[in-house]
Amino acid sequence: MSHTFTNLASKVFPSDANKICAEKIPLMHTVRSADGINRLIDIFKSGRLGGVDICQRVSTNSAQQELGIPANSAYFYAGRVFPDDFDPPACFLITGELESEADSGIGGKPPFVGGGAVPFDSGGLATDKLRLWEFQKTLAQTDKLNYFKDHSVTLEKWREYFSLFVEEFFSNPEGYWGSNPAKAIDNVTFEPEDDWRNWSFEIHSSAPVGFENAEVVFVGENVLNTLQDELVNMPQLASLMGKFQVCTFLQVDALNEAKRLSCNL
Repeated sequence: MSHTFTNLASKVFPSDANKICAEKIPLMHTVRSADGINRLIDIFKSGRLGGVDICQRVSTNSAQQELGIPANSAYFYAGRVFPDDFDPPACFLITGELESEADSGIGGKPPFVGGGAVPFDSGGLATDKLRLWEFQKTLAQTDKLNYFKDHSVTLEKWREYFSLFVEEFFSNPEGYWGSNPAKAIDNVTFEPEDDWRNWSFEIHSSAPVGFENAEVVFVGENVLNTLQDELVNMPQLASLMGKFQVCTFLQVDALNEAKRLSCNL
């Protein structure tokens, strides 16, 4: 590959601005409109993101199996909100670090036990919707699992590699949100209409992530009314209500907060 992800550390020196952005950028988990309010209620009842008691989509389960990601992992984008035809019912913004189990027994190679990160959407890779893969799959020596492994880093290292990635392909934090990569990634040059999931960090945790990690939970106005009606059945929700931020346009408000936290954009 022309830009093997894990080789960046040997040749890239991130600016202070990119280091600060990497330290502060939040993890964002979006409950999609297609999942519906009932899935959101199930999540609130469980008190966590991820876990066997929360049903994953069939496509997610299939992608996990193909790429070796532990089943029922919790997924996040770094500073991104899942694109939806409609405003999603909720988006969880996590500012703290995720705990990672030791990687013993795997020889330090991905997929990692506790979780990890890749600089693209793993579901897009598994379902052939990733433009990065369009070029790579023509190479006989490359398969999806190896491509995934070549670009995987541990939970402890992902922020470091995020700063290197932004330095190499965007120069500054603003570019991560505001433009396509300035140079080709793995020999793929992106066009303005290309999906940002080709170059945005995805973080997955095999351990469920509790709501105590959430700094803010963005919810739509109509969703808040439904959740308030459910309070009698979910007393644990009362302690979380103070973290709710009601939005008219959830995707816009959540994204702007991510930019503000990361680099005061």
